[in-house]
Amino acid sequence: MKKFFRLFAFMVISAIVFSACGDDDSTKVAPEEVKLSINDPDAVSQAMSVSGATLKEGMPPSPTSDAASPILNDEGGDEKGIAIAGNGRTIYVNETSGVSIAGIYLQIQGASSYFDIPVSSTSVEGGRVGFGRRARTKKTKTMNSWYGFNLEIPANLEAGEFCVSYCVYTTDGLVSNVAQVCIIVKEFGGDDSEFLTANAWELVSSTYYELYDGQVDTDTTIVGQLNSNTYDYQVTCGDSSAVVSITETDRLNYLYIAMSSNGAFTAEDEYYEKSLDHGNSNCQSIKYDETTLVYTIDGAWSYDAATGEMILIYNEEETDDQGNTYIETEVETTKVSLVDGNLIWIFQEGEEGSDYYYKDIMTFKPKQ
Repeated sequence: MKKFFRLFAFMVISAIVFSACGDDDSTKVAPEEVKLSINDPDAVSQAMSVSGATLKEGMPPSPTSDAASPILNDEGGDEKGIAIAGNGRTIYVNETSGVSIAGIYLQIQGASSYFDIPVSSTSVEGGRVGFGRRARTKKTKTMNSWYGFNLEIPANLEAGEFCVSYCVYTTDGLVSNVAQVCIIVKEFGGDDSEFLTANAWELVSSTYYELYDGQVDTDTTIVGQLNSNTYDYQVTCGDSSAVVSITETDRLNYLYIAMSSNGAFTAEDEYYEKSLDHGNSNCQSIKYDETTLVYTIDGAWSYDAATGEMILIYNEEETDDQGNTYIETEVETTKVSLVDGNLIWIFQEGEEGSDYYYKDIMTFKPKQ
């Protein structure tokens, strides 16, 4: 989605709920306990959890040379990821040959054991949303399939970096090439972050700019302002039809966010929408649906004073078109600063002057 608040406004409430990893489905904040060394791959493997997976001793099966073997993108399914201890991290596996997959082998590099993840425990990458991003196009488990599985990062894992290797296999034992992804684990909260936790914050406005394939798309949303869209629509009139003028409206009533010093955050928004009731509208009567929805989210945050960047992480439970339910972890990075008492967030993707460039500037004021 283009803006932070769209994260909530266009979700199907019956299909998507927000949660975080862990047995109690709540955001994990690192407890006061002995830290787990990120440089001990066997200990990390034993502490790591992968939904539906079995941890097996030894090395995973080697790639097969059969021409029918599945093929993974050589660059892996995900760029170098960022995680916060105690929360999840979704890894995406890009299978490019269109072969039917039975599962995934995953190994933390240097470990003497590996995870066997059945394909039934994975998700197909699609419909993802984010604070400053568009939803991605849903894909299917056919040609160029993307499979997603969620790692639950131990809450006491120390900050640092670890890498995992993975491959996919078929029901008849054919194994793909091996890909890898490295994950940077961040601490909760951060030094010099008191300005983030000094207040709860409420959104004032959001302005985005997007350049894609030579086309520019830009817009500004002001909280509390009613937005309208008028267009012509063809309705049935018995055996004929007529074109009528339709005006739909929407409004973001509020978006609040609060960050606590222990590294947790909560957000809530209220969104109003008046849209055409297609099923009950005709020549004699145009009907509208009016809806006001409140959405909430819980997550974790980490701030790096040296770069001025804040990491936001949260999980969402989704149900796909086949009725399968799965967890995906969303990680967003934003530049943050305090300007004249207001909190400024800047989400940015791509580089100015490149084929794709996206920038979203959100302004928050202290919540009254």
